[in-house]
Amino acid sequence: MKQVKVFYSKINNMGDLLNELIIEKVLGYKVIHCSRFECQTSGIGSSLNLFFSAKSKLPSMPKRLIQTLYSKMQPPLQIWSTGFINYSSEDHVSIRKENHIASVRGELTRLRLEKILNKELNIPTGDGGLLASYLLKPPLRKKYSVGIIPHFKEKDELRFKKLQENYKDSVFIDLTDAPLSVVETMSQCEVILSSSLHGLIVADSFGIPNKRLVYTDKLLGDGYKFDDYYSAFKISSKVFDLNKPGYPKVNNIIDDYKITVPMVEQKKKDLIASFSKYL
Repeated sequence: MKQVKVFYSKINNMGDLLNELIIEKVLGYKVIHCSRFECQTSGIGSSLNLFFSAKSKLPSMPKRLIQTLYSKMQPPLQIWSTGFINYSSEDHVSIRKENHIASVRGELTRLRLEKILNKELNIPTGDGGLLASYLLKPPLRKKYSVGIIPHFKEKDELRFKKLQENYKDSVFIDLTDAPLSVVETMSQCEVILSSSLHGLIVADSFGIPNKRLVYTDKLLGDGYKFDDYYSAFKISSKVFDLNKPGYPKVNNIIDDYKITVPMVEQKKKDLIASFSKYL
């Protein structure tokens, strides 16, 4: 199996660990987790701020000198399905001299990179987590009416447990459990409620209607990553605020769901084709 050096957050969280599962089991490359200084490709996540830095955070040296210094240490970078973490009005510059843009998470990221690189990017958009359905073999039998998925930083918030009590045959899904087991449990749900972006993305991978939950301010970023992901489908998502009383009705979750199976299948094809483009 060919090896590839990938940068991603190696933490105990299903969304981040999908990099290993998908790149190895779906795309056929052995993953070598590397720092952002050594990697060949970026992966699933919101790490582009580390490769395209705000000018205010760089040393006070000319852009060309910074890139020359970095290029002596770093190989060319492929960007695959990655996005930025937040909105920003600052000017950004690439800290690698050579970037190959295979795909990005959404249209917001694509447009930002066009501005940074000063060129048009005719590239696919989509999050690599959409390939999660290929980790399991069908048929997939449904066992749960609703899957409740808090962001891993919110998993101990009682509000999510209280929410679960409103749905018969529902399941609470902990994103810090073994990632393949998490994906399997999700695939067995009729609908998904999640405050985690990759809880929503994996649901989309299986064609499961879902709705985004918002509750605390523990998540990194300012909502950009959600907006960026949905911009790939040219839609915006409706959210349910758990700070308010009540709970989402299953019928409303299904009615509000705008992402179709053909839309997702095209993204999957584009993501697979783009991964090895510059490796």
